[in-house]
Order: sequence, then structure tokens, then C-alpha cells
Amino acid sequence: MNSYFRRTFIAALVCASLGNQAQAARKNTPVDKNGRDCISLFESARLQESGAGMYEHFVTAINQCERTIHLHVCYRASKECSALTVAAGGDMRTALGVKFDQPYFSVQWSYDDKPAVGEMSD
Repeated sequence: MNSYFRRTFIAALVCASLGNQAQAARKNTPVDKNGRDCISLFESARLQESGAGMYEHFVTAINQCERTIHLHVCYRASKECSALTVAAGGDMRTALGVKFDQPYFSVQWSYDDKPAVGEMSD
């Protein structure tokens, strides 16, 4: 296993672990008919090929419910955010940002019953 892949894999595992802990602490999240959370959120980081220590941060949201859910995902304690719309039974992956020498990160999120202003269609 080459060192690039090893670093990327380890960063993804640690970030996913942080994401699961953050999700377990959430309250008032949408739930399915069995009382389980509709949204699973996972963070991952990828070292950019330039090798300059820049990590691209991704967030993947998986919706296990039968309705579309609109999320607002931010770096923890930050205003750097992205709006996500996850279709019923679907998943969505988006880049949250790029940071220097920061393979690990955590997020906070909230949901709305309607899309964010930037996501509304004409």
C-alpha cells in the first residue's frame, strides 16, 4: 500500500468516525417510521495530487427516508457552509472546502423542510 493511499484511507476512517459521533449527538433530526435517523453523514479528506499538503474535504449525506431532505452543512464552529438537497432514498457528495495540512475535520449540520434560497429553481 503506497503512502498516499494509506494517508487518504486513514484520514477517511478517522473523519467517518468523527461524523458518526457528531450524528449520534444530534437532536430533532428527521426520522423514518421506525424512529431511525433519516440522514447519515460522512466526512472524508483527499490529499490533492499537487503534493503541496492541500486536502480537499468532502461530505457525503445518505437519506434512508422516503422524502427529500435539505441540509445545511458547515465546518464545526465556522461559517464555511454548503447547502445540500438529498433525494428520497438517495445520496449526495459535495466538496466542502480545501485546507492546508488539515486531513481531519468535523462538521455540524441542520435540516430544513424547504430548500435554501440558493437552491430554489425558477
